Formats: sequence, C-alpha cells, structure tokens
Amino acid sequence: MNEENDVILRQVKSFAEGLGYMLSKKSGGKDDVAVIFEDREIDLGPYHDALKQEIKTHGIVAASQLLESWRTNRIKDNQYEQLFNWLQEERFGLDSEDR
Repeated sequence: MNEENDVILRQVKSFAEGLGYMLSKKSGGKDDVAVIFEDREIDLGPYHDALKQEIKTHGIVAASQLLESWRTNRIKDNQYEQLFNWLQEERFGLDSEDR
C-alpha cells in the first residue's frame, strides 16, 4: 500500500520522526515540540458501500453494529456522525429534501 494514501502509516511515520527528534535532542533546551497529524477528509463512499451490503445481507441492526466497530479504530468522530446520519436516513427512508 502506498504510504501517502495510508493514514495509519503516515501517523506511525510522523510519530517515529517526532520520537526520533525528541530522543536525539540535547537536554536543557526549552523548545517545545508538537507532533501535528494531518486532518484530511476521507472518502466515505467505501463505507457507504460496506454498510449497504451489510444491510442487504444481515439487516440494519448488523449495519449499526458494524458502524460502531469502526468508531474506535477506523474513523473519526465527524465521519462517524456523517455515517450515522446516513444510516438513519437509510433506516427511515428519508431524503435530504425531507429535512
């Protein structure tokens, strides 16, 4: 997998670079170091597709459980909220025009 496209690999690399800097830094300095991770929007299309498939094969409850399993290790809070809202629209048959 290409490192630029893989969020986990980019985070591990950034962490390792920051840790390497901290360990190589001479003691007594007053410089504060901050490791900043890129906050990039991830295409939710594949997640929608996986949830649609889960709804077709196992139902809406299983799709909700799948979404919950992604919450802690695959997606960010704002992405979870978007997917949760989409799932509710699927569940209740709402269109964006109904809001």
